[in-house]
Amino acid sequence: MKKLLKTMMVLVGASAGLAAAQGVIALIQRNIGRFGGAQEWWMAPAFVALCIVIGGVIMLLLSERLAAAMMQGIRIVEKNIVQASYRTVLFGVCGVGFGLLAAFLISMLLSRLGNSLLVMFINATIYMVCIYLGMVIAKKLSRHRDNEGLLPSDIPEGCDKYVDTSVIIDGRILDICKTGVLEGKLIVPEFVLAELQHIADSEDSIRRAKGRRGLDILQKMQDELKESGLEILVSKIEKAEDEPVDTALLRAAKDAGGKVLTLDYNLNKVAAVQKVAVININELANAIKPLMLPGEELSVCILRKGKERDQGVAYLQDGTMIVVEDAGGRIGEELSVEVTSVLQTAAGRMIFAKLCDK
Repeated sequence: MKKLLKTMMVLVGASAGLAAAQGVIALIQRNIGRFGGAQEWWMAPAFVALCIVIGGVIMLLLSERLAAAMMQGIRIVEKNIVQASYRTVLFGVCGVGFGLLAAFLISMLLSRLGNSLLVMFINATIYMVCIYLGMVIAKKLSRHRDNEGLLPSDIPEGCDKYVDTSVIIDGRILDICKTGVLEGKLIVPEFVLAELQHIADSEDSIRRAKGRRGLDILQKMQDELKESGLEILVSKIEKAEDEPVDTALLRAAKDAGGKVLTLDYNLNKVAAVQKVAVININELANAIKPLMLPGEELSVCILRKGKERDQGVAYLQDGTMIVVEDAGGRIGEELSVEVTSVLQTAAGRMIFAKLCDK
């Protein structure tokens, strides 16, 4: 396709050189007379050939960048068409049609000004602007949720959620989906599935077990969530070979106006910078944990020493870490402690406590 575009550009350049040469010859003949003397009959053909070569060479030098830009534009248009719903495509076609009609009517009015080069340029600009405006307006109308007039929307309630590899491996997404709190579609891009398969084929036994667990979770989601109204789709989304999976996932969600499901703290921060909505499973889990207030008493088992001197570390059943002062030497003992403070971060929650006074 790229070679065809470059060939066409060279032909366009050669044609432009031919047109320029014919224009120059006609101008000279109209104002001066014969182009060249009677003995220099070869000058006109040589001048035409020279202009054709110059036009072709100029376009050949520019064709690489122009072809790359055109191919990128074609890929973007193709991706948008493939990912768009039937409603969006239909509205887009109608928008292009109305844009062409409006441009034709305007060009009919401008035709009274003649057929000069300026008028032709203005006509071409009007056509491009009208087509673009028609597509933009049609796209806005197709996404307007309150418009129930022309066509029923084929977009389910709730926006699409693009699932990260970490969420599938974690496994809690299956139970969360069963509760019905998520709506719309869960989209698993093929490059995420490929990364999951790569992890499942890893030589490291721990990574291999995680990858296989993720594949099992994904299969269970497809089998068990059919009746819940939540659709699990494995979608083919373009990704460059050197493009990171997280970057491609954010780009896909941003282009479609969807959200990203992840456990990755860094991905969460990058998404916030790029204005992409994120559902972090860890934050969701922290939000539903029972609140601990200073002064509450707990019974915990000290499992190991903390980072600071005389600190002991214990855990609640939900995995929340408790740092207990003056308990570093009492590992393995069941102690009654009093909560002194709670530290809440995006990565989780940490509780600080002290031994209860006897």
